[in-house]
Amino acid sequence: MPAGYVVNAHIVAAERFGDELVIIQFDSGKYYSLGGSAVPAWEALETPATVAGLAAALSAGAGASSPGIDAVTQDMESLLAQFVAEGLVIEAEAGDEVPVPAAFDYAPAKVETYADLADLVAIDPVHDVDAMMGWPRVAST
Repeated sequence: MPAGYVVNAHIVAAERFGDELVIIQFDSGKYYSLGGSAVPAWEALETPATVAGLAAALSAGAGASSPGIDAVTQDMESLLAQFVAEGLVIEAEAGDEVPVPAAFDYAPAKVETYADLADLVAIDPVHDVDAMMGWPRVAST
C-alpha cells in the first residue's frame, strides 16, 4: 500500500461551521481556519488517504469547477505539507481510493493559522497553574 496521511486525532479536534472548518492542535495550542478545498480534504483525511487518491476524489467532487487533476494534486501536496509541518496529520498506509465528497465548487485550499491563544491552550490545567490564583494563571518558576 502506498504511504498516505490521516488526521492526527490524538492531538487535534475539528468542527465544521458551514463552509469553514476550525481545527485546534492541543500540543502547540494553535488553531486553524480552513476554507476552500481544504475543508473536504480534511474530512477525507479522517481515514488514511494518498495525495493521488485525495486529488482524484476532490477533482471528481468539484465536477466542472475542478481546475484539473494536476492543479488539484499540486494544491493537495502543498496543503498536506503544511498539515504535516503543523502536526495536524501523520503518515499512514492508505489505498488510492478515497470516497468522492458531496458536490462542491472548487476553490484553492486556504489555511489561516492563529497562535494568539496558544499559551493558554497549551497550559496543563492540573500541573501548570498558580496554586493561589488558579487557572488560567501559570505558576511562576
